[in-house]
Amino acid sequence: MRNGFKSRLVLIAAAAIVAGGAIAQEEQPESVAPPKGGGLSTREGTETTIGKPPGTEAPAEPGAAPVRRTQPAQRSPERAAPYQAGSFLLYPELGMALMYDSNVFATNDAHVSDWATTMSPALWLQSNWDQHALNFYGAADLTYYRDEDNENTQDWRLSTEGRYDFTRDANAYGGAWWSRDHEDRESPDGRNGLFPTLYYTFAGYGGYFQQFHEFSVRVGGRAEHLTFQNVATASPGFPVLINDDRDRWRYTGGARFGYEFTPRFEGFVQLAVDNRRYDRKPDDFVVTGGGFFRDSDGERAYVGARFNVPRVVKAEAYVGYLHQDYEDSRLDDVSKPGFGANILWNAGDKTRVSFYLDRTIEETTVFRSGFVASSYVNTFGGLTVSHRLIDKLTVYGNLFASRAAYQGIVRTDDYAGGALGAAYRVNKNFLWDLSYSYRQLNSSAPQPIVSGPLRALPGEDFQRSQVFLRAIFSFAE
Repeated sequence: MRNGFKSRLVLIAAAAIVAGGAIAQEEQPESVAPPKGGGLSTREGTETTIGKPPGTEAPAEPGAAPVRRTQPAQRSPERAAPYQAGSFLLYPELGMALMYDSNVFATNDAHVSDWATTMSPALWLQSNWDQHALNFYGAADLTYYRDEDNENTQDWRLSTEGRYDFTRDANAYGGAWWSRDHEDRESPDGRNGLFPTLYYTFAGYGGYFQQFHEFSVRVGGRAEHLTFQNVATASPGFPVLINDDRDRWRYTGGARFGYEFTPRFEGFVQLAVDNRRYDRKPDDFVVTGGGFFRDSDGERAYVGARFNVPRVVKAEAYVGYLHQDYEDSRLDDVSKPGFGANILWNAGDKTRVSFYLDRTIEETTVFRSGFVASSYVNTFGGLTVSHRLIDKLTVYGNLFASRAAYQGIVRTDDYAGGALGAAYRVNKNFLWDLSYSYRQLNSSAPQPIVSGPLRALPGEDFQRSQVFLRAIFSFAE
C-alpha cells in the first residue's frame, strides 16, 4: 500500500510539472464555469436549488453528517475554453488531491491520522443552442489511504437533464441522476462498520415553468431511490451492520407561485409534499420489541421573497412550516417552523460573499435508552468569503454551524467549524488549491465507555482537521 501511495505522489508531481510548462502559451479569456452538478441551475425555470419549491430539490446526501460539509473537491474554479463537439461544449477536467486527516474515524479519543490521495476526473457535455437545452455529466472520486486502506472508496455519478422551450416564457424540464457514494465516518448512522457504508442513488425529476406578465408558476416533482449496502463489524454479537432496511423511495412534489412587484423584487408562495416509503416493512431493528414501520408523509408551506440586482446581489429568503407524519405510532411526528435563505453578494470587484441557511427533516436509525428516533431536524447556516488578491491568486474562508435535534429521543448534536484556503491559477489549464478545515461535534448523548473496533459509537464528540493540496487540470482546445 505504501508503494502505491508513493507512486501516486510521483504522478501528481509529474503532472504538475507538465501543466506548469504551459505557462508560455498565449493566455485566453476564461469562460464561465459550467454547473458543478452538470445542471441547468443558472437558467430561469430550471433551478435545482434557489427558487425551487422546498421538497422538490435534491435532498441532503444521506451519507453526509448533519453539517452538510462541502469537500474542497466540490469547488468549481473558472475553466478554460471548452472543446466544440458539433453544437455541444465539452468540458473535461482532472483533479488530484493529497489529503492529511487528523481523525479518520471521527472518534473522541485514540485518534487515527492518515494521508490519502484522491483522483477526480469529470466531464461536462452541454448544449450550445439558442433554444432548448440538453446536458450530460459524469465524474468520479477515487480515494486511497496510505495505511487505513479499509477506508478506500470509489464514488461516481452520472446525470443528464434537458429543457424544452415552448415560448420565451414557458418551458418544461427534466432529468435523471445515478450515483454510488459512501457515508462519511462523521455520520451517526455509518460509524461502526469495518468499511464505509456504500449506497446507490437513482433519481428522476421533471417540472414546468410559465410566466404570465408579473405572475409566474412552477410545478415540479422528483422520485428518488436509495439502496444501502450491509457492512461487516468486529463485534461477535453484531457481526453485520444491517443497512438493507434503510432502502427507500422518496417522492417529492410541489408548486411555487410568484408575483414580480418590480423587475428586481418578487414575492412567492411555495407548497410541497414529501413522502417516504421503505422497501422493507417493518425494518430489522430488534431493540425495544421489534421492527418499525418508517413510512411517512410530509408537507411544506412557505412564503418568501427574492431580490436580484444583476452582478451585485442575488438573495432569497422564506419562512413557513415543516411537518412529517410517521406511520408507526412509536415514532414521533415532526411539526416545526421552517425557514431558509440564500444570498450571493459581490461586495466588490474582487470580493464575493455568500450566506446559506436551511432547515430540513432527515431520516436516521439512531436510538438511545430503549427509545428510537424517527428523524432529526437539521438547522444549518454557513458563511463563505472569497477575495482575489491578484489576478492569479484567490483566498477564501468559511464558517458554519449546525444543530441536529433528534425527534423521539433526548439528544442534540451541535456541529461547528470552518476552513481557510488559497487558489493559485498558473494558467488557463491549471490551478493549485491549498486548504485547511476544522470541524467538531458536541453531543448531548452520553459518551460510551468502550474500546477497540466499536469505540466510534453514535453520539461521540470529535474534533477533526484536514489539509488538502489539490491540482486541477482543465483541458481546452
